[in-house]
Amino acid sequence: SDGSSKKLGVDWDTTGVDVNTPGTYTVTGTVNQPVYGDAQGVLVRERADPWVFRDDERTGETEYYLTGSYPTTQAVPGVGYDRIVLRRADTINGLTTAEEQVLLWANNAAAPNTSNGSKIATGAYRYFWAPEFHKIDGDWYIFYTSSRSASAPFDIRPAIMKAEGDTDPMVASNWQQLGYIKAAPGDSAAFTSFSLDMTHFEVGEKDYLIWAEKPGSSDLRMAEIDSADPTQLTTKSILLSTPNYWWERTAGQIINEGPAVIKSDKEVFVFFSASEVNETYAVGMLRAPIGGDLMNPATWTKTGYPLLTSEDFGGTQVGPGHNSFTLDENGNPVIVYHARPPQSEWIPGANGGLDDPSRHARVKTVHFAADGSAVLNQTREEELAPANRTVSLTVTVTKAAASLDVTAVVGSRCVAGKVVQTVSVTNKEGFPVTVSATTPYGAKSFGSLAAGKSSTAAFSTRQASIATGTVAVKSTATVNGQPVTVDQSVAFPAASCAG
Repeated sequence: SDGSSKKLGVDWDTTGVDVNTPGTYTVTGTVNQPVYGDAQGVLVRERADPWVFRDDERTGETEYYLTGSYPTTQAVPGVGYDRIVLRRADTINGLTTAEEQVLLWANNAAAPNTSNGSKIATGAYRYFWAPEFHKIDGDWYIFYTSSRSASAPFDIRPAIMKAEGDTDPMVASNWQQLGYIKAAPGDSAAFTSFSLDMTHFEVGEKDYLIWAEKPGSSDLRMAEIDSADPTQLTTKSILLSTPNYWWERTAGQIINEGPAVIKSDKEVFVFFSASEVNETYAVGMLRAPIGGDLMNPATWTKTGYPLLTSEDFGGTQVGPGHNSFTLDENGNPVIVYHARPPQSEWIPGANGGLDDPSRHARVKTVHFAADGSAVLNQTREEELAPANRTVSLTVTVTKAAASLDVTAVVGSRCVAGKVVQTVSVTNKEGFPVTVSATTPYGAKSFGSLAAGKSSTAAFSTRQASIATGTVAVKSTATVNGQPVTVDQSVAFPAASCAG
């Protein structure tokens, strides 16, 4: 351990605690270390580039949304990458079986079904890739990659769609297309070539977009936007990252893509995917101080090694990458990413290419080390040693404070021009209670008052008017063989019989 920590819930077994009997009890519990997905670690099958967003505002309760690339298959290669889908659940694991809605169809989708109110895109064609669901300035947005021409499917650029923040984003008819993201005037680099995988983040009341662009190698670029109009870059873009380490390259591909942002109190982290979309696919990291000039490339530092690779899973998952981040139900950060199963588990004919749907959405924990670094490859055993999963504490049950249910009401009346004070008491217990009252004008005992009975005593003040004050009422009884005495003070208002 490096001294860092994380908060996890505990499922306590309190069956041995008798809250009605004073004493000391030892209680054991099991640390609640969440498990996401099925036995193979799959949250949602065949959803590459998974994006999960947590919202706590729309209904006042926690909601999780998931979108991702809807794949083609070897069997039907012309169907897929042709729609924007979204699902919602109350928990992360609930996303596995949550109903999925199609919000938008590609203009050249083979068989669009718009019966749910979804639309067919204008000017946006297959391929639809890597949609991301965001809330910006209170409104819902989805960034996605789209082909600009049916005849040139790889002529792709980042596009955007919007639903008003006071509407339900799961209702397809609430969404409208806003077209493609536009570069700032004078920016000769942004969106001039193959561009995809756009993400949004906010730091210090400034909003930023990051995307991948491939003039030669696939690089990461970044620019600012006005949150009131996310369709338009407001600054010239900067080159944020280019593949310059061995693990970002293969003989056939030189790639940085799929950026996603997570923040700590002190730093901004941009995670990205690198290398080729096969077993070499890996997650890298850029970091910058949260108060730094994020539009200055020199502010950012790239870690010289990948933070999540196939080797981190011992062969059970292959090619992890293209991730998002969210907070789990305990408020701890998790990474949502895709990875293939081992090749022996691929569907017949799968080749790991564009028409291979075996990239599945998965979830694992994120840890922040003592030096502030984000750790993605921490195992469950490293997060919580098996020997520490059972915990105990001592619970002390103390004797409850004595109480008796006796009420008292102080009143007054006039007799021969003088104030006479009255005190009425009621025993609401199921057993006799001895009651007495002391006023500024004398003391009287009501004796043993039977269960459910009331009694009234009068006190002559010999005054035409009296000031505010209090009456002390003492109740005494034997409860469970023990004497119990309860004192209460009852206020009374001023009273006058003058005139």
